[in-house]
Amino acid sequence: MSAAELALVSRVEGLSAQDIRSAIFQDHTLLKTWAMRATLHVLATSDLPLYAAALSFREFRNWSAYFAYYGISPTQHEAFLSAVPQVVGSEPMTREQLASALAKRTGIAHLRDVILSSGWETPLRQSALRGDLCFGPNQGQNVTFVNPRAWIGAWPSIEPEQALQELVRRYLRAYGPATAEDFARWCWDGGGRIPAKKLFESMKDELEEVDVEGWQAVALRATLEPMQRLEPTLQPRFAQENQRS
Repeated sequence: MSAAELALVSRVEGLSAQDIRSAIFQDHTLLKTWAMRATLHVLATSDLPLYAAALSFREFRNWSAYFAYYGISPTQHEAFLSAVPQVVGSEPMTREQLASALAKRTGIAHLRDVILSSGWETPLRQSALRGDLCFGPNQGQNVTFVNPRAWIGAWPSIEPEQALQELVRRYLRAYGPATAEDFARWCWDGGGRIPAKKLFESMKDELEEVDVEGWQAVALRATLEPMQRLEPTLQPRFAQENQRS
């Protein structure tokens, strides 16, 4: 949370860390969840259906193999995914409460230990990417989880490919010019280069090839004119790292 607070406070004049925490845990206009690269992000709550649809377009992680590492079979894996939205509701649940409830619901006895013993590498991430859970307010030193659908209400149906195209547009507005490989690195942590190239190809009517001091990339056509009027400035760190790599 400290990283999210620093990033937002440094970009929005007059914003405080408390404003951000209030937006997440009181107003529910922002939420904390796993998203791109299966890492933690703070997103606009209203955008979660878009991100969930986009990130379901391509499974960038072999989840079956991931669950198998913990001794969970494909059948049990499906039972786990089905159980999460049935167990997690509008009331915050601690990790321990959630682990116990999921073990009871699925009948997978060791699932509780799997969830409690996992930290960063947790099976809960896949459910978050599907939009079935997100973080709730901390209870002391304990994190909690809630079902974001209780916060969003009506959940619009979005075609995964259309959602992913919109994600490309947003990425290029923020980080463009960029390449399909840059997008794959940002969205899938370097995997999915071929799907990313196909995705960019499907959007060729909206994209323009550009030359940036000898570096070939693409930009949204709609952003070219305002981009050319900008004075040189520092780029977001992620874009800089992409261009250096």
